[in-house]
Amino acid sequence: MSGYTSFAVVGTGFIGLAITKALVDQKASVVVLTRALSKPGLDLGDGVKVASVDYGDNTAIIRVLEEHHVQVIISALGTGGLSVQNAIADASKAAGVKLFVPSEFGLPTEGAVDGVFAVKNKSAEYIQSIGVPTARFYNGFFTERSLNVVGYTVNKKVNILDGLKGETPISFTGIEDAAGFVAHVLTRLHPAELDNQIF
Repeated sequence: MSGYTSFAVVGTGFIGLAITKALVDQKASVVVLTRALSKPGLDLGDGVKVASVDYGDNTAIIRVLEEHHVQVIISALGTGGLSVQNAIADASKAAGVKLFVPSEFGLPTEGAVDGVFAVKNKSAEYIQSIGVPTARFYNGFFTERSLNVVGYTVNKKVNILDGLKGETPISFTGIEDAAGFVAHVLTRLHPAELDNQIF
């Protein structure tokens, strides 16, 4: 391994859980930050530590990051949790974290001016502006959610938006494949190859 070895994953939803397990497979040290231990019996993998913190408590987050010698924060926050990502970034900077992976894991957000894509882009820009490098990962839609994307779950048909002919390219990646790629890149590439990069 020439990359990072110590990680904090924020959130244990479908991509956060998969990334945690992929990091464990890479023999990395992982602590999961969660608002509450609301998922008893959740299998995070051997050796994964869990820290219940209030995302608004900067001091508590800094303490956990320092205690676990965290080098990289991976935010797997869903849309509803994005409002706390910048506060976690502030704590990351104070704790000496070397790299922040903002919650992206979908379509590119650079230049977005409205909606959730704009929120994600502004957050990534903020994180970089405070001097914490980012690595952003775009994998398209998740294969496991493809039926939702095409509206199949609504009317049992693959739907094409008005004005499109069904010829517009679209990208899908399996959750485990995306998580495995994130873990591989972060643990194998030299840190200098990760700073402010887009994958």
